[in-house]
Parts: sequence; structure tokens; C-alpha cells
Amino acid sequence: MATYSSTVAVSSGTYAAADVTIPFVPKRIRACNMDGGDVAFVSFDGVNDAAALSDNVLSPSSCQEWFSQLAVKVWLRTAGSAVQVQILAEA
Repeated sequence: MATYSSTVAVSSGTYAAADVTIPFVPKRIRACNMDGGDVAFVSFDGVNDAAALSDNVLSPSSCQEWFSQLAVKVWLRTAGSAVQVQILAEA
């Protein structure tokens, strides 16, 4: 099973170019807000929010998981201050 992991420093409040490109079509994608700076948002099309990741890293809502998403690009933005977001993918 192929796996991929990337931790991204997110400081923009808007979606621009994709922040992560997964080198295969994943069956599972997991995104986690790794610091308590602010809420992080995830998108798979660069337009629509797929999730808001809580800034409370002890909360289950700081991570979100998708199965059969089939997206290879992930866009990230923050609600305010810079955050670290980890993206994990499995084939």
C-alpha cells in the first residue's frame, strides 16, 4: 500500500495554487490541524471548503478523514494566523 505524508505551513486566507499534490490517486485522505494557531480549511477544488479543522488540537474536530475522495490536489487556507496542517494519504 502506497502512503504519502506532507506537513504544510499555511498562512494565506485564500486558496491559490494547490498546496499539496499527492503522487497517486488515494483511497483515503486525512488532514489534521497540527497547531492551535487558528482554524484551517481544506478544499479539493480550490473553491469550496470540504472541511474546517479546529484549532483545538486535542479535539477530534482538528482532523478530518475522507474515503474514496479520488482527489490528488489539496488546497489549504487559514481563518487568520498561520497554522501547520498535515496531509496523509493512502492508496
